[in-house]
Amino acid sequence: MVELISWMTTDTGLQGVATTMPAHAESSAVWKDRVANDPWYAANDVYDKMEASAVYGHPAYGGYRFDIMAAFAKIDGASDASVTDKLADYAAEIENSAKVAGYKIAN
Repeated sequence: MVELISWMTTDTGLQGVATTMPAHAESSAVWKDRVANDPWYAANDVYDKMEASAVYGHPAYGGYRFDIMAAFAKIDGASDASVTDKLADYAAEIENSAKVAGYKIAN
């Protein structure tokens, strides 16, 4: 699981075509080059504006009100099944954690 998450967040080939600016510095540079010539973006300086605003973030800020990695760890330790076989269990654990944290779940 760690290898999967590392690849998803640091692979320059994958992150270079990401929809949003990657947090990984090397991937972010690849993404910058792509969006500079992408007609989808209204301005070709979108990267510079996003990079300038990054200083307003804080390492303690998070996107979730629950520990998503704890949900993965709980399911990973439960069996030796493959990641693919555990996907439904991951989804259920994340959904349950979100409910406990006060999120409304929509299907």
